[in-house]
Amino acid sequence: MRRIFLIMILLMPLTASAQRLSLGTDILSWAELGTMNLEAGYALNKNWSVTASAGLNPWKYNKGNGYMANKEFTISAGARYWFWFSNSGWFAETGGKYSVFNKGGIFSNLSKQGYAAGISVSGGYSLILSKHWNMEFGIGFFTGYSDFRTYECADCGRFKGRRSGFSIWPDEFNVQIVYIF
Repeated sequence: MRRIFLIMILLMPLTASAQRLSLGTDILSWAELGTMNLEAGYALNKNWSVTASAGLNPWKYNKGNGYMANKEFTISAGARYWFWFSNSGWFAETGGKYSVFNKGGIFSNLSKQGYAAGISVSGGYSLILSKHWNMEFGIGFFTGYSDFRTYECADCGRFKGRRSGFSIWPDEFNVQIVYIF
């Protein structure tokens, strides 16, 4: 861990003048029962950048007749094409994503526990706020394989069924604050 931190510090002076490195966090994920998240991006040239992100939600919340949870650990990596310049304007993105989850008790008593792996396709707009700050808005879809078990309630443990297979669903609704070095 110390080595990674040291490498980042050593590389920052090289990237700061070119504004190639960016770090961001999705505000909507934080509002979704406290999902901590971080995305790092690196501009390869005028129109292309690569991204890597991770999200973690270890929390469980008590409610009147049980609890609700949106537990997850998600990692993803992808590439963005910027139609104007890197880190500004419209972009299209694709990449791989893997997620382990345990969600339930939020909108119904049902609970789902499992994993998903596949490809995400998204698009959005990056609004320049200042020399170093951007606000990004995005929406995306996920397609891939998922395998999960369904339980009748989030804390009772009564098995209801298992589902696995390929599917496609809306995945990302982002409002992200980004700092560009």
